[in-house]
Amino acid sequence: MKDKIAHALLGWIISLALGGLFQNVVIGFVFGCMTGAAKEAIWDKWWKKGTPEFLDFLATCAGAMLGLIMLLPARF
Repeated sequence: MKDKIAHALLGWIISLALGGLFQNVVIGFVFGCMTGAAKEAIWDKWWKKGTPEFLDFLATCAGAMLGLIMLLPARF
């Protein structure tokens, strides 16, 4: 469970940071999800540094979605 929270937190931070930086909530969300996909595919599967899990990717995207929702009132 702690692992999924860490993934969600990372997705949330990336989404907020990049969504705010580029003033575009979609860019923040997409980069958040892409980071989760890259971590699972490259770091875990290709480089064999961990265990790739689809649920980890989904947790990262869930965090990124929360960031998107939080930025919506800013009307980027």
